[in-house]
Amino acid sequence: MDEASKIRVYFSCPSCDAVYSATQKRKPSIIGRFTCKLCKKTVHRWWGTKYSFKDWMGPLYKAKVTPH
Repeated sequence: MDEASKIRVYFSCPSCDAVYSATQKRKPSIIGRFTCKLCKKTVHRWWGTKYSFKDWMGPLYKAKVTPH
């Protein structure tokens, strides 16, 4: 994949708000899952999509969530 076609995407853990990034790549029929390194919950999973995700980095930081 050349540099121009790399897309960096960000995900936050729905349980502890840790933020991760990954490289998104067009690749059909891929099944995958990424688990939070801090709380072990699923951050993102994919199946039957046009994209796969690799080169996961993080946690980059923990998002501060304030109640409304």
